[in-house]
Amino acid sequence: MSRLYLIFVLSGIAGLGYQFVWTRLIGLAIGHEYASLLGVIGAFFAGLSLSSWLTERSPLSRMSGALLYAIAEMVVAVTSVAAYNLLPSMGRLCAWILGETPAAALQ
Repeated sequence: MSRLYLIFVLSGIAGLGYQFVWTRLIGLAIGHEYASLLGVIGAFFAGLSLSSWLTERSPLSRMSGALLYAIAEMVVAVTSVAAYNLLPSMGRLCAWILGETPAAALQ
């Protein structure tokens, strides 16, 4: 059981590190650290609510907790790689939407 707790602690530490890294990367891509922080926190809570909703549904509710945890970690890895590759496009899209001198309301 103590190994399981160690895995959870290390995963939590890695998750917190990911939040710092993603906040910095998105901030560099869109030019605003405050907006990137809101995006990272919003994505975190959206992931919590979506995973809670999905695990109540069948057949996920019948799977073991360890298997669900492994699947969740794999989903995080795949979506992180995809999101990282989309960062340059996101920066260009934000620049196109906001323009050269964006109004305060748009920022």
